[in-house]
Amino acid sequence: MIKWGNIIIPSGNKFELLYWALMFAISPTRPIDNWIKSFMTKGGAIGGDPGWEITHVVTDGTSGYYKIWADSEISGIEPDEASYTAEEMRKALNESLLAFAEQYPEKSSEVKEVIKRYNL
Repeated sequence: MIKWGNIIIPSGNKFELLYWALMFAISPTRPIDNWIKSFMTKGGAIGGDPGWEITHVVTDGTSGYYKIWADSEISGIEPDEASYTAEEMRKALNESLLAFAEQYPEKSSEVKEVIKRYNL
């Protein structure tokens, strides 16, 4: 189960892997869109420790989809790879950013800017 701010995603939920990766992509020690801009850019990708990756896969005539991978030995989530629509990513990113702002109120104005910038 993932719990971050007001987000609770039970184990086995379709979105567990997505929210787990987003927890690492949003950092309190860097500008909020430091890594977000990498995967919210058409065809962009980002990954890091402890073994996670978010990739925007471009498809003709659509907004594409997002492939998420996380090392299952670290995350405890199986399967270790899943795909999500652009809309599912936008919703999860919005919720994650709002939960982040709740946990780090000093970052709330920056969160609002990122939500506006990416139309989340």
